[in-house]
Amino acid sequence: MSPRFESFLARLYVDAKARTRFLADPAGEAAAAGLTEDEIAAAIRIDRVGLELAAASFGHKRRRQKRPPNPVVAWLRALTGVIESEFARRGWLSRISRQRSSAPAPLRPSTLDSIRATRPGRWRGPWSSRDESLKKAE
Repeated sequence: MSPRFESFLARLYVDAKARTRFLADPAGEAAAAGLTEDEIAAAIRIDRVGLELAAASFGHKRRRQKRPPNPVVAWLRALTGVIESEFARRGWLSRISRQRSSAPAPLRPSTLDSIRATRPGRWRGPWSSRDESLKKAE
């Protein structure tokens, strides 16, 4: 497929007037675009319904990309930027990151089990009061 043929197809997808002219006279429009005989034959065999559907889909995609952002989302993004810059200016971001990095890691269940096994008399978990009441009842 030559670049000229690709350009011709792209023009058909994008330009509604060119597409209308092509659908009215496919061979004439393809010849006017300077396509070779094989490319003209391929253009004549093009799926016309598929051409219209693809053009509508591409048009919808272009309109979506040009749509302005939601004003609430734009406002929240701007507010987030202002807050981040103010935190950075005051040096709070570095303090927060230091606090996060120095925070102890949460205990995993395996760590809790090993503590309970090594210190059975000293372990006071959230279930210890229930365990003591069960022992008294026995």
